Amino acid sequence: MGEELGRALRELIEAAVRLEEVARRVGPPPVPEDTPGWLRPALVRLVGLAAGGSPRVSFLGPRGSFSHEAVRAVFGGAAREMPAHSISAAVTMLVEGVVDYAVVPYENSIEGPVGETLRALAESADVVRVWAEYVHPIVLVLAARSDGEVRKVYGHPHALGEARDWLERNLPHAELIPVASTSKAAEMAAREDGAAAVCSRLAAELYGLRIVAEGLATRPNFTRFLVLHHRDNPETGSKTSIVAAVRHEPGSLYRLLEVFAERRINLTMIYSYPVPGSPWSYYFFIDMEGSRRDEKIREALEEAEKRALWLRVLGSYPVLHG
Repeated sequence: MGEELGRALRELIEAAVRLEEVARRVGPPPVPEDTPGWLRPALVRLVGLAAGGSPRVSFLGPRGSFSHEAVRAVFGGAAREMPAHSISAAVTMLVEGVVDYAVVPYENSIEGPVGETLRALAESADVVRVWAEYVHPIVLVLAARSDGEVRKVYGHPHALGEARDWLERNLPHAELIPVASTSKAAEMAAREDGAAAVCSRLAAELYGLRIVAEGLATRPNFTRFLVLHHRDNPETGSKTSIVAAVRHEPGSLYRLLEVFAERRINLTMIYSYPVPGSPWSYYFFIDMEGSRRDEKIREALEEAEKRALWLRVLGSYPVLHG
């Protein structure tokens, strides 16, 4: 038994040395999609150390936001967390080398794609790549600093709207007060007796609040977050995203999409977004199953580039689930 453990330890050390060599040469390698949740934080930490330190990660702040929760879920507390005042600012921090990764919301299962993220991706498509996708369950909690009657409930307008049925049933006489973010709601509730917040679990933890109730939303709610980096993950990628523009003429979008249909490539999202400064012109964001290293994906992308006015591959990447 001792000899077997010794061999396993030596193999682990050899793997760590190889990991360091790769990380220093081409940047941190991907954390495999099937990594168990309990192991992911340690592995992310090891990858960061191999690359020369803990990874710096920007995200849409403030601290305690659902974007912050996504950072914790992916990087497990191993990252240097750097909140930004906007999605665009978080991406700019990556473009300018202030951080190593940016975590941004891409699409919500209720509200749809996030326009500011689409614009930031189009504007930085030459330098930024999608390293991973993380599907985060949006769990709203009611949190307060003490027991007792709740007379006020702070929350972001969208969060209050999602929790309205629960609040009307359980706190019919409480005053609902909209604030700028779920994190701000937690901050306000932490200052007052008789006040509560509709917020994230992380916000409740950071502001020292006790969770009174969980699962306030009336319907399931998930957000797809993109982990952006300067390289993508085609080696372990199960999904690929592109952004393209086509000629303003009949059939141009059809001809672009045709290359994927002919090869039976499943498209999981198609969304248009206005080109800034060019009225009635649009970018088309397209997600598909498969990696750009797959032969049929590679062939389709080569043909699509010929049919488009402009096309960029945002990346091939694994999909992680919370």
